[in-house]
Amino acid sequence: MSVLGAVLPPFVILTVISAFYSAFKSNMVIQSLLHGMTAGVSAVIISVVWDMASGIVKAKDALLIVVMICAFIANYFLRINVIFIILAAAGIGTVRTVFAAKRGKAL
Repeated sequence: MSVLGAVLPPFVILTVISAFYSAFKSNMVIQSLLHGMTAGVSAVIISVVWDMASGIVKAKDALLIVVMICAFIANYFLRINVIFIILAAAGIGTVRTVFAAKRGKAL
């Protein structure tokens, strides 16, 4: 239910917006508004990446730093779909957690 509560409202909002988008796509004011919003979205993404990366670097965890660098290279230079990168990172995290649990260590 919590996933449904988190996913359903943005889905409904985007569906309503996309239904009206075709009516407004030729409107220059709307186009300027949407173009301006991309800068704001970019700033939010940069802020999130900075916060997450600085936490990983401060933790000085070599594996996480390598995964972060490899994920960037895979997406930016090799153009690998982000879904595959997320799945690979999840797999690495799962394997790491299982090995840590078997050795009796907490991460």
